[in-house]
Amino acid sequence: MSRFLDFLKLMCQPHLLLALLCVSIVVLRMFYPELRFDSLSRDLLLISLAALLLPEFVKILGRLRKFKWGENELELDEAIDELNRRTKEAEERADLESESFTVDEDFHPDVQRYLSDPKGGLIAVAADIEARVNELVRETRLNGLRRYISPMRGIELLAKRGAVVADLPALMRDFWALRNQAVHDNRLSFSKNEIYRLVELGVRILELLSLTKNRG
Repeated sequence: MSRFLDFLKLMCQPHLLLALLCVSIVVLRMFYPELRFDSLSRDLLLISLAALLLPEFVKILGRLRKFKWGENELELDEAIDELNRRTKEAEERADLESESFTVDEDFHPDVQRYLSDPKGGLIAVAADIEARVNELVRETRLNGLRRYISPMRGIELLAKRGAVVADLPALMRDFWALRNQAVHDNRLSFSKNEIYRLVELGVRILELLSLTKNRG
């Protein structure tokens, strides 16, 4: 009985039902050539196909909006909201500890350049984040004899030494994951508004990178 139920579950899959329907039409036409396939039959077949396939398309579109976030899957807007919430918390903590930080007055994100084009702006702000991290690594001489270390490794070393806002490694990691999906993964459909929200978060991360811990 269980095998029969498993077989029924297998056969109830939309793509198998569609294949069975097509084969049935071909077989019927082979043995009963007098059967007519008129416009009404075509319309009924198309309606049947739509009824079979529409739920699957909805599921696929839903998966395309999902983003892997740690051990969970979030909608894209939820993932951006979560990163925004955590960035705000980092900003508030930095404000409370403002006496411990020095602000680099010469460091100014080029916001107008980022806003000129959504995806290009996202690439530009990410590149500036990387450049800023590399600059801080050089200033603190964390790269040793190596000519280059990745921005993620660099920010981790800076945070471990206490040279930057402690939340930055996690914020950068999640920002980079969303940035890579928006720029490289065509399966995920980011809206223009979502990309601009990411650009704004990148600018706020850059502003946090303008804060360095006072020495002494």
